[in-house]
Formats: sequence, C-alpha cells, structure tokens
Amino acid sequence: MFFLVGKVLMLMDEFFEMSLVGDKD
Repeated sequence: MFFLVGKVLMLMDEFFEMSLVGDKD
C-alpha cells in the first residue's frame, strides 16, 4: 500500500511539474 502511495505521489509530482512548465511557457 505504501509503495502505491509513493508511486502515485511521484506521478502527481511529475504531472504537476509538466503542467507548471507548460503554463509558464
């Protein structure tokens, strides 16, 4: 269960970063 949470968090972080970069551009 903990592993899944970590994986989701990593995915969200990557998605958020991508979204931020896209918004900035």
